[in-house]
Amino acid sequence: MSGKLYLHGVMCGQLRLRGVISGQLCLRGVMCGQLRLCGVLRGQLRLCGQLRLRGVQSTSDEEMEEARKQVEVETAEVIFCLQDELSPLQQEVQDSNTKDMETRDRMMLLQTEMKVLEENLDLKVKDNITLTEMLEDRENRLRKLTE
Repeated sequence: MSGKLYLHGVMCGQLRLRGVISGQLCLRGVMCGQLRLCGVLRGQLRLCGQLRLRGVQSTSDEEMEEARKQVEVETAEVIFCLQDELSPLQQEVQDSNTKDMETRDRMMLLQTEMKVLEENLDLKVKDNITLTEMLEDRENRLRKLTE
């Protein structure tokens, strides 16, 4: 989850859950009205749950308590839904990190191998120069002997 998650709630007002999961997530609810969840996960809009409460104006404490409990239950369901969606994303990040580490290890191995090959090439070039000089020296001695 890249970002922070905030939960703000007001009875007979708004309940908001905001977070960033490769986008933006917003949960808004009105205790005496409705609760809606809108989320953007990797550019896709998903509706995890919607709750419409009965009664436009709730005046009794019992109705307010029932509405609060309904919102709590729905909020918990939404959180579980988000956790279910977050789990595969976390696994994807972990897999990506593992592949990144493997790639770095492989790159280090290849760099070490390349360094050894370059050293071997350098030695072969030096040997070649030495052998060329020896051959020229022998050819010169042979020429002098034949003159």
